[in-house]
Amino acid sequence: MDRIGLAVIGCGGISRVHLEAISRERRARLIATVDSDGERAETAARKYGASKSLTSWEPVLEDDDVDAAVICLPHDLHAPAAIAFLEKGKHVLVEKPIAIHVADADRIIKTAGDGKRVLMVGHMKRFNRAFVTMKRCIEAGNIGEPISFQVLWYGPREIIPSIPWVMKRERGGGGPLMGFGTHHIDLLHWLLGGIDQVACFTRPAHHEGSEVEDTSTACLRMINGAIGAVHYTWARAVDRFHEEITVLGRSGEVTVRGGNEAFLASEERFGDREIHPLKLDREAGDVLENEFSGELSHFIGCINSGEKPLTDGRGARDALSVIHAAYESAGGGGVVKVKY
Repeated sequence: MDRIGLAVIGCGGISRVHLEAISRERRARLIATVDSDGERAETAARKYGASKSLTSWEPVLEDDDVDAAVICLPHDLHAPAAIAFLEKGKHVLVEKPIAIHVADADRIIKTAGDGKRVLMVGHMKRFNRAFVTMKRCIEAGNIGEPISFQVLWYGPREIIPSIPWVMKRERGGGGPLMGFGTHHIDLLHWLLGGIDQVACFTRPAHHEGSEVEDTSTACLRMINGAIGAVHYTWARAVDRFHEEITVLGRSGEVTVRGGNEAFLASEERFGDREIHPLKLDREAGDVLENEFSGELSHFIGCINSGEKPLTDGRGARDALSVIHAAYESAGGGGVVKVKY
């Protein structure tokens, strides 16, 4: 089988994990790296073995060696780049969020459907072994009916100034709620189903001149009746990241901490009410160790088989709809019903 030819569009920070995943994927080959900073594109090409480095992605559209594009651009460029590559018959893996505006997400999805191309969005947490373990525990009934949840993600205050375009609302579409919240909103859809209503507050804590929030809290009511909160900050004084998700059910609870540890309390499974650590190598043995490698492997598999990706355009659009409802609420809208 011929290997899938890939171009990485945008060689900023997030591109590194995609380039590493490509280097480990035997069914793929890196054709081109693209970045407006020519030196950065060339450095990535040399390190990861691309035959071409470019400062514009337009020539890649006509390159017959390129079967698919991995788009790692600022948020406002996701839609124009994805649509351009899809229109040229290329498959697309685009970083989250799928776009800034729901209408642009709809255009991307329609273009992919019209051309019968694979469109996948970088909600890679669905390929994380700990979160796969969490989903299996919920589906197996280990915690009973889910009734509540909590999502926490804290990042140090250096994040926003380290990515200057994020500070402009028209470039990023928002702060951590848009930039990272889409991950966990997508996870909640995957774990618990649709979100019905949102009530949200946001605020800036640092970074004078920033147009976006660095801290937000959203209260969510799921369609199934479960309620919970999602809290993000890019204003942490401690120079470390913290991520934790807990889903509580009628007979237990399951927690993922740091993206690499899972814990379960389950009367049904253990016969007690204590918290037990879970072995991820046993619980999620068919998921690759690295979530970005798992994501790329799935993308290549969908190109070869024609199957719909687990993290498809529609799911990413739904997550984006929730984020917009949260911003509407934070802007004075009160409790907002999500419009999918």
